[in-house]
Amino acid sequence: DALYLEAIAVDPDAPAPAYARWFDLDRFNGPARLSNWICRCDDLEATLEALPEGYGAPVALQRGDLRWRMAVPETGMLPYDNCAPALMQWEGEAHPTQRLDVSGCRLVTLTVQHPQAETLAATLAPIFTDARVVFEIGTPALSARFDTPAGRAVLA
Repeated sequence: DALYLEAIAVDPDAPAPAYARWFDLDRFNGPARLSNWICRCDDLEATLEALPEGYGAPVALQRGDLRWRMAVPETGMLPYDNCAPALMQWEGEAHPTQRLDVSGCRLVTLTVQHPQAETLAATLAPIFTDARVVFEIGTPALSARFDTPAGRAVLA
């Protein structure tokens, strides 16, 4: 279903950029954890127009024959303490999931926890529907449950 999980981290050997790193990586510390999620949209500009400010501005990106545009906030941090999704629009026919081996893993639930979870859910409702994404009131955090060939797995 064109879903994939990607690990993103700061390259400790690369020089610091002159701008804020995406996904709020400049403030990331501690052990590896689920910290962001991304939603694909068919029309990035229209999606951004439907949302309040803070989701970023479109940036064109390319890696090999993969091309996409992503909304990038100037601060590197997404609304709702990074609990709001980053937005991307794939361009062309090439997509990363076409190159991945079938793993047998399936997303069961992505839980988005935030003190203003109801407001975030209402903000996204006109443009985003996926019953697997659940919004709960609580301390800002993300967790995902997967069915895998070895049983249920949770990333938090």
